[in-house]
Amino acid sequence: MFKRITKNLDSTDGLAAAVCHFFNSGKTVGEKSYTGWDAFVKQNENRVKK
Repeated sequence: MFKRITKNLDSTDGLAAAVCHFFNSGKTVGEKSYTGWDAFVKQNENRVKK
């Protein structure tokens, strides 16, 4: 699979990949789904710090 693995990879990289995959895999149960940051901000203006 990988011919060479860099020394900078650690468990946090794997966790970050897993979290990104989870959030991009579809709508979580009971949660809203957004098409991107613009949609999130428009629907949650009270949650965004200015």
